[in-house]
Formats: sequence, C-alpha cells, structure tokens
Amino acid sequence: MGSSSRDRPWILAGRAAILFGVAVSILQVARAQVGGDQFYQLVRGWMFAYGDWWVPFGVHTSSGGFSPGGLLSLLHGLPLLAWQDHRAVAAFGLVAHAGAGWLLYRTCAPALSARGRFLLILLWWVNPWRMHYSTFAWNPNWMFVLGAIHVATARRMADRPAFLATFVHVAVVCLGIQIHNSFLILPVATVLLWWRRGLRVHLLGAAAGAGFAAATLVPWVVMALEHPAILPIGGNGFLGRGLVTVYPMVRGVLYLLRYPSFAIGRDLTAFDFGPAFGERADAVLAPLVGGIVAVAGVATVWIALVALVRLWRRRPRPAFAPLEDGAGPRAWLVTYARWSLVAAVVSFALSPTTTMSWQAFPVFHAAVVPLVLYGQAALRSRRRAAVRKVVVAWSTLTVLVCLAVATASPMYRRGGRNAMVVRVQEVPMFLEALGVPRTGTVKVLPDGSNESHVLLGPDRWHEGLEAGREKM
Repeated sequence: MGSSSRDRPWILAGRAAILFGVAVSILQVARAQVGGDQFYQLVRGWMFAYGDWWVPFGVHTSSGGFSPGGLLSLLHGLPLLAWQDHRAVAAFGLVAHAGAGWLLYRTCAPALSARGRFLLILLWWVNPWRMHYSTFAWNPNWMFVLGAIHVATARRMADRPAFLATFVHVAVVCLGIQIHNSFLILPVATVLLWWRRGLRVHLLGAAAGAGFAAATLVPWVVMALEHPAILPIGGNGFLGRGLVTVYPMVRGVLYLLRYPSFAIGRDLTAFDFGPAFGERADAVLAPLVGGIVAVAGVATVWIALVALVRLWRRRPRPAFAPLEDGAGPRAWLVTYARWSLVAAVVSFALSPTTTMSWQAFPVFHAAVVPLVLYGQAALRSRRRAAVRKVVVAWSTLTVLVCLAVATASPMYRRGGRNAMVVRVQEVPMFLEALGVPRTGTVKVLPDGSNESHVLLGPDRWHEGLEAGREKM
C-alpha cells in the first residue's frame, strides 16, 4: 500500500508510538513484582525448568479445581531456562505481545488508511490496559496473544478453506482451555463467523488442530482419573447466570466499552509515586494523575460508545446479514468485530461467575476496532481539524498514563500503598533463586496466622499439586 506526503506524519507517529511502547514495556519488565497469583504461575514454571516435572494442570479456576493441561507450565518454564529470574516470564510476555501486535497490524492494515493504522497502534499497542497486562506472570495476559492469532488465522480463512490456517486456528482455540476460562469467547466467535460466512473451515485442518490440542491433554486425563479433585468443576454459579441476573452481562459489556478508553481498572490506577519519586512528589502526582484519568475515563467511554453504535449502523444492512462473497478487507474487519463482540456478550450471558475485567481479553482487539474505524472516518470528515486535536490530546494522555502505570501502579513498584506482596510461612528456595526477595516484597508470616491473604506455607507451595509428585 503506497503512501503520500499526507500519510507520512501518521506513519512517523505510528513508529514513534511503537518505540515508546517497547521502551515502557522494557521498564515494566525491570520493575515487575510478584504477588500470590504470580507465585502459583512461577512455581509451575520452576518445576518444569528445574524440578523435573511438567505439571499437567494449571491454576485454580473460579469453577473449582484447576485448569486442565500443562501449557501454563511450559509458558512459564521455558523463559526460566533462558534466564533464572522471575522477570524472564515478564520479558517473554513482552515478546509474545509484540508478536501479537505484529500479527494484528498485518491483518488489519489492508482495511485501514495510514490514519487508521496509527489509531490501531495507539488504541491497542500503547493502550494502558494491554501495556499493564503484558509484562508479568499471569495466565489471562496470554489471551491477548490468542486473540491476535484468532483474527489473523480467521482472515486467512475468509476467502477459502485453508488447511494450515484452520489447523492453527482450531488448535489455538482449543489450547485456550489450558490458559484461562475466558478462552470460551473464541470458539463462540469462530462459530458465529462461520455461520455468517466470515470464514471457511477446512475440515481436515480442523480435525488435525482439534486432535493436536486433545493429544496435549492426555497427561492431564491420566492424572484426573487418579485424582478427580483437580477437575475444574464444583463452583457455586450456574450456566446462564449472566442472563438471569443481568448485572454480570451488563458489566461485561461495560468492559468492552472501557477497553479502548481511559476508564482503566483499579489495579492500574492505585498510584503511589512515593517509592519512585519521593513522598512530596506523590502528594502532588497521585491525586493529579488519578483525577485526570478519572475525568478522561468518563469522556472517552462516551466516545467508545458512539463508535460502537456506529459500527452496527455501517453498511451492509441489516447489521446481522452474512458477509457477501468477495467482500473487501474493511467489510470483513467490520464483520469480524461485530461477531466477536456478540460472542463476548453470549459468553457473559452464559458465564456462571461475575464478569471480571480480564474476561474479555480474548477479543480486546475487536473492542478497539469500532473506535479505530470511527476515528479514521472522522479524520476524513469536515471536523478533521477538531478530531486531530482530540487525537493529539489522546496520544499525550496515553504517554502520561502509561508512564504512571509503569512507575506507580502496584504491579510495577516495590512497596507503597496496596503493594504486591508474597506472603509465606517460610521463604521457598525457588523464590530466592528467582530473585523475588531482592526485587520485590516477601512477607514471612507466623504459624497459625489468619490473614485473609493467600497463605503459601511449606505445605501449600503447590496447593493442589499434592495430586502429583512432591518435587520441592
């Protein structure tokens, strides 16, 4: 796709945004902390790398038991083989998210102008939500990567059934069960896209992909037969809870609106600038930045809502019509975004648990597409001068918020208010080996402590892993 002199400023701005995102991500890797959730991810990675055991199941699920399969152990163990430091997992996350960004850009670029491509970079790559969740050990963070692979392979399957694209698409969708329950949005999206002719399935490729994913679950099946307690069943919710009680479904829709906006989560905005810049600076910066983010969050959610409404009013009509044969990249991208968001709402409606901020990460990219397309159109309209000012302000605020998150949010600072802490009854060897006490906070609790935080005593280092071999 050629570029004109009018496009050049947008291309340069996009490159600058990419470099800024890389630089801040590296800063986040260096400052990444470890809490209770990260402990359980790292212990599996350590056992894979140095404990001679590939743990065949993942972490606790909201439905009870543990997620099936050993993919999490692999994702967190391989980086530790290269660098024996807990931040190795964070660095691997950065690399994986960068690859996902490249896939997403390559997939969406034909449907976008230079302005639209810049907006995609701004709203996905340097989005404070994605930036924050890219560089620490946590299983939902991988959903961004699976989502990018989903859209890239779906695009390859748009015009004709392709064996390799279908194989990868189905394998990734099926492997998602080993990472986080939110993966369920992806198979729903695939079915809806197939129904609306957004993709063509190669039957042999689909069978091969499903078979590959199923084969990786064999060790888990063997262990589950011996130890049924690891099965992810027994939660308190019921299928369709979101539809019956309504609130969980509405909450999920609100998250879809918040993703492309500055209405970011509490985990990101619990700012404390004291550890990095001193208490005097914190007394000024914490309320100032927090106030700016709160005001910007309300304003930008409304913009995201307008963009979402406009997405459903775009031609062809009606909005639920199947995609026509030979439709161009832009029409396909609109169809993909629509049905991926519908899949998310279906998932929210069926979910037995209350929707949390990370449960739509698999379609995070689809959530930003409406605003990308809306902004692209607005930059060509008669209001383009005013819209450019909005884009400049949005970009400036993105820089401010990303830097604030990387230096003052709990996950990327040591100490301060609401700090990330690993609470144990004695410090396990592997935490020392991974440098957690040196770069983070480890609190040793007395025996019998009844703190409400997760206790990770010697007898619970592998809570649930007692179903297998003791290796620590």
